Amino acid sequence: MSNHRNDAVPAKPPVGPLRAALSKGSSFVDALNRIIGEGSGFIYLAVFVIGFQEVIRRYLFGAPTTWALEVSIALCGIQYCLAAGNTHRLGRHVRIYAVYSLFSRRGRQVCDVVSETVVLFTVASIVYGGGIQAERALSVWQTTGSAFDSPAPTLMKLAIPIGAFLILLQSLVRLSQFGHAALGRGAIIEH
Repeated sequence: MSNHRNDAVPAKPPVGPLRAALSKGSSFVDALNRIIGEGSGFIYLAVFVIGFQEVIRRYLFGAPTTWALEVSIALCGIQYCLAAGNTHRLGRHVRIYAVYSLFSRRGRQVCDVVSETVVLFTVASIVYGGGIQAERALSVWQTTGSAFDSPAPTLMKLAIPIGAFLILLQSLVRLSQFGHAALGRGAIIEH
């Protein structure tokens, strides 16, 4: 048996408390966006049921509803907002790969940091402006004014800053990951 350390498995470098907290926060945000994004997908099942019953009522019984289209549009809009953070987590938003692929690995890392910074400030402004609009809609309980008069505008205006906030959280996680990769301190993030 040898006393040399050469045959031992190398120890992981120590992780500081800030890095550990960031890692836990990142995991929490990833899980939150995954659960909300995937869970909100079931809203489309409700939209399908609403559409199916509307077709049956309209064409078999000659008695269409006044609410099916209004509710379906609102539910789809709400789901779209709630799933945006998960889409950002997965990196599935639009990217121009024809241009992106021309850069070296280092150039792509810099592009990732710059684009994520732009996303961060953009969604922060949407959270702020959308929050103001949501507060106004809530204060008067804004409705559509149609025969059904649903509160769809209020609910959709609430979903916008919530969805933007989920993107904002995910953007902070991605910016941290991209920044560490660009500085050579973390894993390379591949798209």
